[in-house]
Amino acid sequence: MSSASALLCNSIPAHDRVIWLRTGMGIKAELGEAGFALWDTWSQQDGSYDRRAAKNVWRSIKPTGKVTVGSVFHLAQANGWRDDGATRVPTPDELEERQRAVAERSAQVEAEIAHARAETGKQAAAIWSVANPGEAGPRLSAAQECLRGGYAQGDRRGKAAAILGYPPKCNGSTLEGRLLVAPVRVGDRLSTLELIDGAGRKAALAGRGTKAGGYWTAQPLPDGAGDDVILLIGEA
Repeated sequence: MSSASALLCNSIPAHDRVIWLRTGMGIKAELGEAGFALWDTWSQQDGSYDRRAAKNVWRSIKPTGKVTVGSVFHLAQANGWRDDGATRVPTPDELEERQRAVAERSAQVEAEIAHARAETGKQAAAIWSVANPGEAGPRLSAAQECLRGGYAQGDRRGKAAAILGYPPKCNGSTLEGRLLVAPVRVGDRLSTLELIDGAGRKAALAGRGTKAGGYWTAQPLPDGAGDDVILLIGEA
């Protein structure tokens, strides 16, 4: 794989996950475990680069799969590379500069996500604080103390819409009537809310990454360490 470094660094985009994965497959088929450093360096061009995720994906790739190094050259050619002998391998300084730019972009993205999460958390707390605990509503009984409901939302003058600045929607349709309010928590922190209307349509509050690692419960969780307790976990 003589001009692999130049192919990866100068031609193939790293932001598309399918291309990212196929490139890794082709490199591993050609170079085996020795190819990880090459693939990892190229992967760092993308702002969403995660070294732990890259290592996990690399370990899952079988070196004898159907994707070969030919696919890597094909991807490079599709993105403008030509085998004319003029391709230049980046210098260590150039690679370092690219990695610095990636690190700056990653830090910026992380800061933007953190800000969005904080703003969504404030909105969630505001809505939760004015909801009606234990009031009967769609999918809600008085025994379900950890859920709240009771918004008049359909006329777009509901409390939720007033706090958010927009009417919550599900696939383009505005949630209507009284809403069940389910708190999504990450650890002990209120991260976002899921709002569910009487028709079963649901919407989480806008905000990047606010549901990641979160959960909500239909009943209060038991106290203690959980001995002899069975929890049923599903995807909302």
